[in-house]
Amino acid sequence: MTSDTQPLTRAEARGRRSASTASSASSSKPRSAALPTAKRLDLQGLRALAVGLVVLNHAFEWPAGGFVGVDIFFVISGFLMTSLLYREYERAGTIRFLAFYRRRIRRLIPASATVIFVTLAGGFALFGSGRFLSTVWDGLAALFFVSNWRFAAVSTDYFAQGAQTSPLQHYWSLSLEEQYYLVWPVAVLVLGLLVAGLRGPRVTAALLSLVITVGLFFVSLQLTIADSGTAYFITPARLWELAVGSTIAFCMPLFGRLPAVWRPAIMLASLAGMITAAVITPPGEGFPAPWALVAVLSTAMFIAFPWQPARGWLNPLANPVLSHVGDISYSLYLWHFPALILITEAFRGLPGDKTPIPAVVSIAVAILLSELSYRYVEEAVRKSRWLEPKKKRRRAQGSRVKAVALGAVATVTAAILVLAFTVDQRGKNPEVAAEKTAPPAAGNVLEGAMDRSALDSLSADIKTALGEKSWPELDPSMDSIIAEYKGDPTTSACAGSKYPGMDTCTWGEPGAPISMAIVGVPPRSPTWRCSGPWSTRRAVSSGSPPWECTAAPSSTSGPAVRIQDSRMRVPIASSSRSPTSTN
Repeated sequence: MTSDTQPLTRAEARGRRSASTASSASSSKPRSAALPTAKRLDLQGLRALAVGLVVLNHAFEWPAGGFVGVDIFFVISGFLMTSLLYREYERAGTIRFLAFYRRRIRRLIPASATVIFVTLAGGFALFGSGRFLSTVWDGLAALFFVSNWRFAAVSTDYFAQGAQTSPLQHYWSLSLEEQYYLVWPVAVLVLGLLVAGLRGPRVTAALLSLVITVGLFFVSLQLTIADSGTAYFITPARLWELAVGSTIAFCMPLFGRLPAVWRPAIMLASLAGMITAAVITPPGEGFPAPWALVAVLSTAMFIAFPWQPARGWLNPLANPVLSHVGDISYSLYLWHFPALILITEAFRGLPGDKTPIPAVVSIAVAILLSELSYRYVEEAVRKSRWLEPKKKRRRAQGSRVKAVALGAVATVTAAILVLAFTVDQRGKNPEVAAEKTAPPAAGNVLEGAMDRSALDSLSADIKTALGEKSWPELDPSMDSIIAEYKGDPTTSACAGSKYPGMDTCTWGEPGAPISMAIVGVPPRSPTWRCSGPWSTRRAVSSGSPPWECTAAPSSTSGPAVRIQDSRMRVPIASSSRSPTSTN
C-alpha cells in the first residue's frame, strides 16, 4: 500500500514525457516502457480508488464487494516493490537488504504505531475490560506484523462485522505485506542470479515469476476450499496477488510495445473490471480464490498498459485530486477503521446511533487525521535521517526538529480531542440508556408471569443498575463470552445486522395466528424451548443464541408462552394467544 517513489511536479512530468517521446522516436525499442523510474500519477489515482472502495464498504456495507480494494493494493505493492528491487539488481548486481528494510521501517512504522497508540487510548475509554484486553493483543500483533495470523488463529470472520469487531482488524493486510517484503528481496536476488548470463534474462525472469504465480494461485484455491474464513487472512492464500504485480513488473518492456491506440480501451476495460468486481464479488465462500481474480487481473491490466494522453485530464485517474488521495491513502487506510469502530461505539445509545451519521462522522475524522499524519508523521520521518548510517546523517536544524515534533503532537492531540468529545457526549445522555432499559409499564409481558414481590425486587435491581457509572467486572467478561459465541447461521445474519428489520428477523410458521416479540435474550443460553403455531420476532444484540419456546396452558388467558433461562429461573417474556397482541 506504499511506495518509495515521489510525485513529480507538472513541469517535471511534461519534461519526462517529452524525453520519453524523443527517446522512442530515436530507438526501435521503447526504453520508457521499462521498469518505472518515477511515480505514475495514474497509480496514485488507482490507490485512491482502492482505499475509497474499502472505506465505503466498511462504513456503509456498499459496494458489497468493496473489500477487493485490498486486493488492488496487493497488486500495486507487488509491482512497485519488484520494480524497485530488480532495477537495483540490474544496476548494482546485488540488492542492499539493510537499506531496503530501513526504508520500509521509516515508511511504515511511525504512522502505524501512532494509529495503534490512539486506538488503544480510545479502546481504554470506550470498551469493557475484556474487549480492551483483546484490543491490546491486537495492537501487539500489529506492531510485530502478525495480525493476519492472529485473526486467523482466533477464527475471526471478516465478513461478520459486529459489536465485538476489533478496531485494528484492518492491520491484517499490512502484516501480510510486511511478511512479503521480508522474503521477496531474497527471492528477487535469487531470481536475478538464476537468469544472469542468459539471453533475455528479463523474459526468463518473467516466465519463472509467472510459473510461481500460477502455483501460488492453486495453493490459495485449495486453502479457500478447505476454509475460506482462514484463507482470507493467511499469507499462503494471498501471496499470488502480490506475485501477479511482480510478474507485471518483469514484463513491462514487452507490454511497452503495444501500440498506443489500444491503451485507452484497455484502461477503460480494466477500470470497468475493478468496479464490476467491487459490485458483484460475494463475501464469504470462494474468496480469495477464485473470486479475487476479477479485481486482480483488472488491476494487472491497468498497470501493464498505462495511458498517458497529452491532455492528462483525459485519464480519469490521473488528476490532482485523486493523486493527493493516493498520497494519503496509507494514512487514510490506517485511520478509517479505528475511527469507524470507536465513533460508532461512542454514538451507541445516542440519538442517531442507528443511522449513517456515525459512519459519515468517522470518515470526516479519518480524512482529517490522515492529512495530519501524512504531513507531520509520514513525510516528516521519511525526509529525516532516522535509521540512516551515522556517516550519512546530518544535524537537522532546530526549527525543523521542532516542526516535526509539533506536527506529531498535533496529530495525536487532534485524535484524542475527537475521542474525548464523543465520550463526553455519550456520558451526558444517561436518560437515553434509562429510556431503553427502564421497566415496562403496567400490563407488560412480565405481569402474570411473576408475582408482585419478585417484580418489585427486579424493579429495584434495575434502578440500582441504572445508577451505576461503570459496568461490573465479570469473570469471564461479557465481551469474551459474546466474542466466543458463534451463533446459529439462521440467526447470525439478523444478530449481526447494523439495521435489523422484521423481514430478516422473523422466524416460525408462516402466517401463524400468534406473534411474539423477544427482546434482550441473554447470551449463551442453550435451553430455550418453543413449539406450536408461533411466529417469533427477535430484537437482540450480536452474540445472542438461537432459542426455542414452549406453549403451555395458562390459568388466566388460555395458551401462553413462557421463555425461561434455566440458569436464572426468571421468566424473560410471555405472550397471550391473541393474534392482535404482540408482547
